[in-house]
Amino acid sequence: MKTAARSLAVAATLFTFSILAGVKINGAGPVYPTIQAAVNAAVDGDKLHVSTGRYAEAVAIYNKSICVEGNYSAADYTTRLAYASTIVDGSGTGASAISITNGSVCLWFLKVTGGTTPGGGVKVRYATATAEYCIVYGNNAGAASSGGGVFVSAGSLLLNQCTITNNTAMNGGGLAASLGGTLTVRNCTVRRNRALAEGGALYVLPGARAELEYPNTDVRHNYAQSGGGASVSGGELVVRHSAGIFANSAWSRGGGIYAHSGADVLLDNCTVGYEDWGMNWVSNGCGGGLYADDAVVRMTNADVRSNFAFHDGGGAYVTNATLDLVYGVSFGSYGDGGTNVARRNGGGVCAVDSAVSMRNSYFEQCIAHGSGGGIHAVNSRIECRSSILGRAYGGTPRGNTAFVDGGALYAAGTTVALNDTRVDLNTADDDGGGFYLLDGSGLYATNAQFTRNAAGSGEGHRGGAICAFGSDVSVALDDCQVVSNTAGDEGGAVYWSVNSPFDARARTVFEYNRANDHGGAIYALAGRVRCTDSGLRYNVANDDDGVLGDGGAMYLTGGAEGEIAARSVSLLVRSNRALNGGACSVTNGASLVVTSAPSVTATVYDNEAAGSGGAFLVAGAGSALVLHNVAVGGPPPLFNGNVAHGTEGGGGGIAALDGARLTARNCSVYGNRAAGRGGGICASHATVQIFSDGNTIGNVRPAGRLMLNVATNLPYGYGGGVYAEESSLGLWRMCVLSNLAARGGGIHSDIRTELWLVNAIVAANRDYGHGAGLRCYNSTNYVYHCTIAHNISNAIITGGVFPAVAVVDSIVWGHPGIAVSANAAIEHSDVQGGYAGAGNISADPLFFDAAAYDYGIGDGSPCIDTGVYAGIETDCLGVSRPQLSTYDMGAYEYVPEPQAAWLLACLVFTAVCGRAGRRRAPP
Repeated sequence: MKTAARSLAVAATLFTFSILAGVKINGAGPVYPTIQAAVNAAVDGDKLHVSTGRYAEAVAIYNKSICVEGNYSAADYTTRLAYASTIVDGSGTGASAISITNGSVCLWFLKVTGGTTPGGGVKVRYATATAEYCIVYGNNAGAASSGGGVFVSAGSLLLNQCTITNNTAMNGGGLAASLGGTLTVRNCTVRRNRALAEGGALYVLPGARAELEYPNTDVRHNYAQSGGGASVSGGELVVRHSAGIFANSAWSRGGGIYAHSGADVLLDNCTVGYEDWGMNWVSNGCGGGLYADDAVVRMTNADVRSNFAFHDGGGAYVTNATLDLVYGVSFGSYGDGGTNVARRNGGGVCAVDSAVSMRNSYFEQCIAHGSGGGIHAVNSRIECRSSILGRAYGGTPRGNTAFVDGGALYAAGTTVALNDTRVDLNTADDDGGGFYLLDGSGLYATNAQFTRNAAGSGEGHRGGAICAFGSDVSVALDDCQVVSNTAGDEGGAVYWSVNSPFDARARTVFEYNRANDHGGAIYALAGRVRCTDSGLRYNVANDDDGVLGDGGAMYLTGGAEGEIAARSVSLLVRSNRALNGGACSVTNGASLVVTSAPSVTATVYDNEAAGSGGAFLVAGAGSALVLHNVAVGGPPPLFNGNVAHGTEGGGGGIAALDGARLTARNCSVYGNRAAGRGGGICASHATVQIFSDGNTIGNVRPAGRLMLNVATNLPYGYGGGVYAEESSLGLWRMCVLSNLAARGGGIHSDIRTELWLVNAIVAANRDYGHGAGLRCYNSTNYVYHCTIAHNISNAIITGGVFPAVAVVDSIVWGHPGIAVSANAAIEHSDVQGGYAGAGNISADPLFFDAAAYDYGIGDGSPCIDTGVYAGIETDCLGVSRPQLSTYDMGAYEYVPEPQAAWLLACLVFTAVCGRAGRRRAPP
């Protein structure tokens, strides 16, 4: 009974409401029972005051310039009621609730519902219209039509302070703009609209334009198969002035926006996705925030955050498109939440056959469950200028994350250009904490920073900053910083496995990188890795448990070719640590060249190896290390030498092992220490050639020097300067000075080694009584034109069963102990105390200034013209032999006072050098 009474009361109310509804033109005159009747009677400039109530009709306004205003009181038609409604209900009419054709019309304070054609609520054609404070709801354009709530074609409509909600269409559930149509939405809410195909809230067709403006414009909780918020099919969409598109959903493409078929989209000072309202969402496809196909999308001061794609492109998916982040664009959030997420690839952006450019923009806290936490790019071009891929905000880590490869970026067949860009705090659970580069990709970076990126935390996770696989990948870093990156396995900063060039140039620095296996900074197993005018500092191959890998700064293996070169600026390779090869390890057929131009220096110092090769390890058949104009270690206090702590290995400066080849030209090996063998250099089953070029002007010693190296740890400390076993060792035009060892202070030539010591100065070395200058044990040794002087104990000591020592045209002088062991073959040499052999003498050689390690022979030396031809055509400074009638003994050829033709040059030279009658050649 109560229910029946209530129904009667409601019916009576509705009947009364309908009876009272009416319209007056300009608030005066007769009351028209329908809006259409008033429209028909109105003339241009009239305002139709529509009283509250429900008007069951379809209103058609044709070729008129009028205003239709609702919410007026039926009592006077001049008072607008705050809590009542004027409803235009087109249900059952089969037409738009309000249609406007030609003319200029404004709609105020109306609720529009029940329409069932394109533009079910409001349709504007060839007209200019404005709707303010209106609600368009519950309209349905039909299964094959567009614009469930509003449709604009060949005209313009401004919506201000309106709500468009719960409308349905095939395309554009809430709004649609067609050819020649312009739709402007200001301070409006467009929500809970639904499209069966495209554009849950908005659909823009070719030749049309839609603008979403101002802070209170929210496009949210809409749904479509594609373009949950908006779909732009060849038209133009502008979203600006803090408008937002968020919490929309799509089945296959573009949870927020779907732009295609030549569309043009501008996002200016707006938000796509917003964590407080919820994510834009794609349930079974790509492009959580945006999907662009054959479109141009530009963004300025826009935020793309809190978007989700079940497949690729959490923030955006672009294919055959252009995505231009013009200025101040963020993908991800600078605060808590706001994460773009892709269940597969491209947490921020997935780009296929597209161009993505950004300036003063950043990708932060984007997540890909597959690869490319920030960006996943295939056959595309990525350009970043003054931007950030991952960063720390307020001291909290906010990098991008990939559960597989490429924390910041995954690129396949893609060119990436960085300028003044930071790649910071990104993480990949597998490879490439910063960048992962695959087949056909290229990275070109200038003044970029790769910092604090991480690849995994265990075995098989490589390349903290950059990882490259496949073929035809290239990288060029100019004036970049690669700092504090880590890898769970190999390549703390860079893992390089492609047969292509990697170039670091123009003051690029690798420092504080760490690998839990080999290659603290760089690991390469193919291609050519070049560091030109770049530094490698404070890198470590070492895991958290203290288990060390090889190559603190660089590890080269397989077919990799490395080059470290100082061309225009001096460079430092310093303070790196590893198990073997504190700075660099070269193994399994790889090669490394370290060189510097004459005007600059390359210094390798203060590196440490727990095993062998404090600075360098070269090991394995086919492996090669070539040094040219390089300082390995250096004089204190400016430089600390390199250290090898392993007692079973050695090579404080360099270790060459197991079939490897070492070539050093014009190098100094200075102040290094080994707990095992070879304070400066240790060679085992290796080929070692160390030599200097002839350089006469202003020099008193050869450029190549082995000085102040130490191998003292008994019983392993053999060869302070050089230790060699079962090796081929050649020292040409070298100084071996002031080294210290338990045995063989200068040189220890051990079992089955063949030593060629030619034009060398071996002086002031120390040991514990077993050959301060040279110790030979079961080895074959050729000493030609050498000066072995003032070593602190014995000069040349032999040991073992079959030692062989041949000394020709040499000086052995100034030793407190034995000059040469009794079983050597010596001829035409000056040996203190005498020695049996053809042409040998025992007379003070009259060194020029032994206290200053100047072992040239001066005027009147008995070593002048007392040697013999031994196949050596120049002396240790490159002066041709002989200068007089025959060859001199020792490392230096005496040069008589200059004559006639170059007398003036000689005088200048003498003034500089302080003396005439020296062994120097003319300038």
